[in-house]
Amino acid sequence: MNNERIIGGKMTDSGKREEFTTGAVRDSGEKPRIELISPYALLREGEWMRLGAIKYGEGNWRRGMPFVRTIGSLLRHTIYYLMGDSKEDHLAAIRTNAGFLIEFEEKIKLGELSKDLDDRKGGKE
Repeated sequence: MNNERIIGGKMTDSGKREEFTTGAVRDSGEKPRIELISPYALLREGEWMRLGAIKYGEGNWRRGMPFVRTIGSLLRHTIYYLMGDSKEDHLAAIRTNAGFLIEFEEKIKLGELSKDLDDRKGGKE
């Protein structure tokens, strides 16, 4: 997936088109189907992120964190959820931590975060 900013009249084009009953046409190439993500899950994750912004500062996580520390948090919330604990929204915390790891992986690939954050055994290979 190319995530470049489109500037100066450029627009990516898959060459595939879909025509709607109204006659409108859109590019129909292989694109992420973001509209298929659960809105309930997004709202709960968004609320978890709001609480985190209050606690740690907005965007704090974007500076990157060691993978193993992030995985530890994800696993703790998974265990608490399995144990039936309901003191926190553990599922939202699991999604949030997984989202952090995805962002960290992508930002490392782009050279925007240090490869040293990937401290999993064999993670730097």
